[in-house]
Amino acid sequence: MLLRTRLTVLFAGITGCILLICSISVYFFSSRYRGLEFEERLQQKIEATARLYADIDEVDARLLRIIQQQELGVLPNEQIQIFSIDGEEVYRSDEIRYFEVPKEFVSIVISNGIDYTRIGIFEVFGKIYKGKSGTFIVVGGGYDKFGLSKLRNLRNVLVLVTLGGILIFFISGWIYTGRALKPISGLISQAENMTPENLKARLDEGNGKDELARMAKAFNLLFERIEAAFKLQKTFVANASHELRTPLTIITGQLEVLLLKPRNEEEYKLAVEAILDDIKRLNRITNALLLLAQTEKNRSELPINHVRIDEILWQVRSELMKSHSEYEVKVSFIKQPKEESDFAIEGSELLIRTALINIAENACKFSKNKTAIISLDYDGNTVIIICEDHGIGISENEMKLLFQPFFRSTAVTAYQGHGLGLALVDKIIKLHSGTIRVESVVGEFTRFEIKLNHEYIR
Repeated sequence: MLLRTRLTVLFAGITGCILLICSISVYFFSSRYRGLEFEERLQQKIEATARLYADIDEVDARLLRIIQQQELGVLPNEQIQIFSIDGEEVYRSDEIRYFEVPKEFVSIVISNGIDYTRIGIFEVFGKIYKGKSGTFIVVGGGYDKFGLSKLRNLRNVLVLVTLGGILIFFISGWIYTGRALKPISGLISQAENMTPENLKARLDEGNGKDELARMAKAFNLLFERIEAAFKLQKTFVANASHELRTPLTIITGQLEVLLLKPRNEEEYKLAVEAILDDIKRLNRITNALLLLAQTEKNRSELPINHVRIDEILWQVRSELMKSHSEYEVKVSFIKQPKEESDFAIEGSELLIRTALINIAENACKFSKNKTAIISLDYDGNTVIIICEDHGIGISENEMKLLFQPFFRSTAVTAYQGHGLGLALVDKIIKLHSGTIRVESVVGEFTRFEIKLNHEYIR
């Protein structure tokens, strides 16, 4: 069922129920008022009759009957009876008996002094009357023809008004919800027209103030992220295929050249070493791509451990200086820890070590003296890592592209690399709810400042 139909049915149902409750209330109180009014009229009739019969000596039963027949305001099928205290009938207003008064009713009137009941279609009222000539039980009844007719007319009017009101509510609700949902229909149409080839399109945000505008803004932000993800994916696929194809092409070419003619042992050794270097390069790119893919995992899926940053830095120093004899990594502490937990965080040890290796390796690679200076500090619940080098630096224009996959500065074309290191660092730090800030002056220095919280925030 469409939202417009559901809202219309809901609107008509709620308003219809309210109207129905009001109509039933009107009918109920009108019926109750009619009954009380008719009861009061009966009471006045029987009191007047009892007064004439019991208190005026000149009026006998025959004269009283004549007076009542000539009286204005006689009720339809009116019947007034007077009984002695023994329950014997001593007077009846009409020779025609419209209803029989049960002896049980007379007994109840004698016991209670007054009673009201229904006998078929007739409403009957009885009470004890004490007059000059004695005590009597006066019972009067009749059929409220006009009151019940008015009540039936009221019922018919209320039924028609209720049904008509529900119909009007449904029609007006359909029109109103159609107008209210028209902007949403427009947004749906705009969203349906968006394709991977047309990701730059955005939803109309209207007046920019109401809930629909907020929803359009939220979707536009989502579309911006999707567009960025598509662009990143295209760039990633293009660059990854290029980076992987280059070493594979080189290896293929080297092997084909090697097989063109027989060669001596030294030539084979040089060829194998060159191929091995290309394979190692291919292996590094593949590992970097796998780690980059791992950082795209859901945060809750990562293995989280207690990680000592100071211990990882010493491991990074040892690993880099062992694999690259020309590199030097200097580690220092800005503030001496009071407890072991000052430099400890909750996170993925593998990813943190990978990020720090990439930062330190870049610092050594691009530094003039192949030296990375790493300082460790802490501030409350934050561990601060500062890595600095004195090398080629990064230009201001290239700074905003620094963490994009496969981006390489024009100043580092002479250096071996694949442009995945800093992209991987950025994702790892963000995955651990940390921040990374870069300062650089071309030809002088580059400084990375990383801040990590002690507690891993999922």
